[in-house]
Amino acid sequence: MDKRTAGVNEERNKPTDPAVEAERLEEKVEAIRDNLGGLVGELDRRRHRLTVAGKRALPYVAGVAGTAALGITGALIWRRRNRPSRARRMLAALRRISAHPDRVGKSEPSVIRKILAASGAAAASMLIRRLMERPAATGTASARPPERARRRPIGLFAPLAQRTPAGGGRP
Repeated sequence: MDKRTAGVNEERNKPTDPAVEAERLEEKVEAIRDNLGGLVGELDRRRHRLTVAGKRALPYVAGVAGTAALGITGALIWRRRNRPSRARRMLAALRRISAHPDRVGKSEPSVIRKILAASGAAAASMLIRRLMERPAATGTASARPPERARRRPIGLFAPLAQRTPAGGGRP
């Protein structure tokens, strides 16, 4: 069997002179500084290359944005000028009415509109119910409604003691 064991460095275990150790650490620090200097220099070169490329591209970007703005403005002006007058639109509407009288009037609302209407009605109902359950400010000391005015839970939400089956027997 080999005298050395795996992972054990004999040089690390030897006691060393503090001056030699300090010198070795200084050399390590100097090597790390040199490496960092190279990395910082490379980052600076890349940053400079990107900023120069950005400055070069700026006139092109401005030109494209200006062209797009002019195109949109021109399209809006053209649409405004070529829009038929109110009388012509009314005449076209009357022609459509005479051609298809069955299409006049509102159609059945879409599914999404029906869902929104149902949920709005449910929310309004819940809000009104909660507002009605609140005690009115009558000047009484008790903020709790009287026993008969309180709602009792029904069905599965009621405690077992309050549940009574249809026959009147035990639950």
